[in-house]
Amino acid sequence: MNGLRLGLAAALLVLGGCGTLQRRPAGAMPPSPPSAGHLSPPAPVQDAFSPLPEAFQFVLRAPPSWRGRVDAQRVILESPSIRRDLQVERSEPLFDGRGVVARDEGGTVEIRATLRLCEDPADGTFWPYTVRLSITDHAPVLGCGGPLDVCVDPAGHDGMH
Repeated sequence: MNGLRLGLAAALLVLGGCGTLQRRPAGAMPPSPPSAGHLSPPAPVQDAFSPLPEAFQFVLRAPPSWRGRVDAQRVILESPSIRRDLQVERSEPLFDGRGVVARDEGGTVEIRATLRLCEDPADGTFWPYTVRLSITDHAPVLGCGGPLDVCVDPAGHDGMH
């Protein structure tokens, strides 16, 4: 199953132009977890250096919902009521992704993105990256992300409406 998800993530990255993300059909329930006697083997350990590009986007569903864009110089964070434009202090390729630290007058934001398939719980969209956002004095929040060339559905499926 993990191979299928990794294949889906790779297919999303290969598509040119503005790609689309796969969604779980409306009204479909997520698959139920396997019973204790039928557990899948753990995912294989990633053994190749696979940093993510400096530019990517993400969505986070913990209240408030956030969406963001990261590039080499800036991080833009948006919620329904807040917009932050942060200056990137550090953007480092990591063994399994990318780490970004950015700052504005409101404090420091740390973002860790890894190449791990992520299902958005709000609408079942599958994104190729798993993202962790830490804002000064707040607990980290997990979300999903992907390359900038993957469009977030303007019909409101991005959780911002």
